[in-house]
Amino acid sequence: LYDLVDIQLDTFPFGGWTTNLDALHAGVPIVTQRGDTGRGRWGWRFLELANVDIGRATDEYAYVGAAVALASDTALRQQVAGQIRGSSARWFDASYTQPTYERTVVALCTREEGAQG
Repeated sequence: LYDLVDIQLDTFPFGGWTTNLDALHAGVPIVTQRGDTGRGRWGWRFLELANVDIGRATDEYAYVGAAVALASDTALRQQVAGQIRGSSARWFDASYTQPTYERTVVALCTREEGAQG
């Protein structure tokens, strides 16, 4: 289905995990607004990791502006899609993601143990 769409609008304030990852896997730009909870920040962080600024909205006006810009500018959409595809190893390549995940978990557990001990 992502071959049929130009952009994905992330839901606010809840945010989408699977739908965002599906869109990124297909190289489809997403527009998201940063929420107050972890689940409301997934899309924002995914775009941040991909070094994509457009689509990371701080309010509803920026959200609409980014959506209109991406929907109406084919060259911009293609540029963003290229950035997303270029960073896809961060989410979809186990040889990259697994060691990164393991280091993060160990660092968090070590920090937690040090804080309590």
